[in-house]
Amino acid sequence: MNENLKGIIGKYTSFSDESYRLIRLQFIYGLSSGIFGFLFIFYLSFFGYSPLEYGLLISVQGIAYIVSIVPSGVYASRIGAKRMIILGIIVDMLAYPMLSFVSYFYILVLASALIGLSSSFVNSSFSSLISKSADESIRKYVFSLSSFFGLIGNTIGNLMGGILPEIGVVAGSKTLGYRMLPFLLLFLILLALLISIRIKLDIKLRKKEQRPKLDSKTSKLILKLIIPASLIGFGAGFLIPYFQLQFKYRFNINVESISFIFALTNLVMAFVILFVPFIAERRGSVFTIVIFQSLATLTLLIMPFIGGLRGIGLSLFTSLYIFRTLMMNVSNPVQTSFELSLIPEEHRPFMSSLVSFSWTGLNSVSTLVGGYLIMISLNTPFYITASFYFTSSVLYIAFFGKMKMR
Repeated sequence: MNENLKGIIGKYTSFSDESYRLIRLQFIYGLSSGIFGFLFIFYLSFFGYSPLEYGLLISVQGIAYIVSIVPSGVYASRIGAKRMIILGIIVDMLAYPMLSFVSYFYILVLASALIGLSSSFVNSSFSSLISKSADESIRKYVFSLSSFFGLIGNTIGNLMGGILPEIGVVAGSKTLGYRMLPFLLLFLILLALLISIRIKLDIKLRKKEQRPKLDSKTSKLILKLIIPASLIGFGAGFLIPYFQLQFKYRFNINVESISFIFALTNLVMAFVILFVPFIAERRGSVFTIVIFQSLATLTLLIMPFIGGLRGIGLSLFTSLYIFRTLMMNVSNPVQTSFELSLIPEEHRPFMSSLVSFSWTGLNSVSTLVGGYLIMISLNTPFYITASFYFTSSVLYIAFFGKMKMR
């Protein structure tokens, strides 16, 4: 066996039991988000809602997230990261059944707000627990394997999202297939609850212990992390939540076919992501992050031209979509590990909350605009998103390019 391959396998088989529990939780979350993230836009469309109304619900979800993410990070240090995750799961258990009330838009708005609230509770703590579960020498590999299983879950979820409507057709009612969505999500979140209860690792301040104040250096580092994240989040909202409709409107293909494309993308990405830490160890984390994101940006500029072709247009567009998604996302575990390593442990939940706040806050605004934009132009969102991605990459290399950390 190749020595490099043996080295990689060795890294991925030396994790703690807690790391593996968190990875299993990531898989379940990936599965549920794969179903919800893919099918929700078609779910709403089937029951008569427009892309603009979908954009509004996603924005409500984002607003709830940004309002609660920073307090969640602070509160998590008091009650413990594990309890914060469990609290988030319980909120999801309240939200998902509400999605079945499709005739009442205000209930869908409330459900979206609760889903955003739940995400803030979980996200404010999950990365910090993953970081604590592993030594620095293997931390990026733990993040990568967690992302791998999250993406495998996403792959299965995308396929299930495409199959659900067809199950309804076979059963004699397409409506039945769509109405299964909330209850399938509820079942999965119950599994997540069972896994999270078994987690023993925690991050929590001792009684009467005060969070150490942020020093000037740490504050500046957090600000440097926030600015690129904000640009990425804002740029993504114009295009990424509407890629399903890009395929549907450009090539008039059915939901099941689109789900296969999304599933294939996640499957390929899952395996590629395992090798990215190996690249980062040799080329450096910052170099890996910026190069991959730059390639994704270049691909976005090419895709609108491919979309106008006939015949092979769908194949080329799909190939570029897969490549873009890989380049934009496979370095995320390395990026998370790198950024957390810059910040003292006691400030990591707070830092994660602030970065998520900035990303999601601006993403919520642009997602609402994106719902309107896709109804008047299929190509313009690509150029807007690419411009923000490019600016983010330039700033990231300017802020962190001189750092030698791997």
